[in-house]
Amino acid sequence: MSAHWAGRTLSSTLIKAVDRGFVVKKIAFVDDDQRILDGLRRMLRGHRKEWQMAFFESGSELLTAFQGEPFDIVVSDMRMPGMNGAELLSEIKKIKPDTLRIVLSGYADSELIIESLHAAHQFISKPADQSIIEKTIERGVRLQAALDDSEVKARLGEIESLPTLPEIYDELMREIASENSSLEQVGKIVEGDMALSSAILKLVNSAFFALVRHIETPSQAAAILGADTIKNLALSNSVFMSFKGSKEEMSQLRKLNSQGQKIGLLASQFARHCGLDGRGKDHVQMAGMLVNIGGLVELILKQEVADSEAPMPDSDLLGAYLLGIWAMPFPIVEAVRWHRQPSQSNIDVLSPMAIVHAAWAMEEIFRQEQQVNLESEVLDIAYLDSILGRQMVEELQAIAESYLGDTAQGGENTERVASANG
Repeated sequence: MSAHWAGRTLSSTLIKAVDRGFVVKKIAFVDDDQRILDGLRRMLRGHRKEWQMAFFESGSELLTAFQGEPFDIVVSDMRMPGMNGAELLSEIKKIKPDTLRIVLSGYADSELIIESLHAAHQFISKPADQSIIEKTIERGVRLQAALDDSEVKARLGEIESLPTLPEIYDELMREIASENSSLEQVGKIVEGDMALSSAILKLVNSAFFALVRHIETPSQAAAILGADTIKNLALSNSVFMSFKGSKEEMSQLRKLNSQGQKIGLLASQFARHCGLDGRGKDHVQMAGMLVNIGGLVELILKQEVADSEAPMPDSDLLGAYLLGIWAMPFPIVEAVRWHRQPSQSNIDVLSPMAIVHAAWAMEEIFRQEQQVNLESEVLDIAYLDSILGRQMVEELQAIAESYLGDTAQGGENTERVASANG
């Protein structure tokens, strides 16, 4: 079975790793319109050997069945009598948080949208053709299997959004409360924090906004959402929230965030130099900004299981898995997953992942040696040579040393503004 999403093929390495542990997945569909359920049943008949599917006309029916036989994936309509989709998925989250929760709906209400953010991982808008539904479920199946740790998977399933740095959170609240608040400034604040960036992109790329393509930058997202929606998000209990941790944890988060900013901006310069523009450049910058998001997930999980001696899964896998179930563009998920080990990705063409690896590795090397040493073990020089050629790699080396040297001397803010405007 081939697996595609948004027109791209999933990494063959990931597919092979997942297929070794493949099991039949239990999937529930909920809709009060029997015609919709009948259509889904006919549409997905070809998957009966790999998916064990059940169909319910109400949330209460599903919950009764769920007590005896939990489902791996639940696909629910939003507007239903008695119990709406957001309420149903919230209950599912309490019972089995690692269940992948998907909204399939043609109805959008601002309050229900925000309510559903706390309960749903992904959104599909009606009418949806067969390929969209199949690909969304296929991708969910593989993402679940990619993290073979039920306890950690359950905790990731509970994460609605990631906490932001307190100073950035406070700055956002002040800007939103200001009479002179501007969406442009809100976008700049959001771009300064990986948690805020991921939260706002998760929302704006949901099917509720019926966008033709994914939006890859927080500034674009802020402009689409509008001031009122952002204010409602900020005032909700758990969509945007401030990080609460020890001084050591706060320092670690600031370091992760600062590195992500540098890597994202450096990767953006690399992308332009290599000829990537438009969506490719957006993917590169966002992946660079979010490259350390697994470290933030790790901080949260360690807070919850402080006394546990169980080993933590690889942070890059944690970050990629979370971004995956949040339906981030796959090139971003791919880059977060393989930025340290690009050769394991089996991607042999120029991609955001290759650019992000170069930016991540060169920033890491410069921080340690105050120069970019192409012979460092951190850099997969053989991979970059095969993709870019040595001359291009050396040109990127020069760009990195110039940019990182400037930021080390206090030029980071100037460079950030210039890069954002460019």
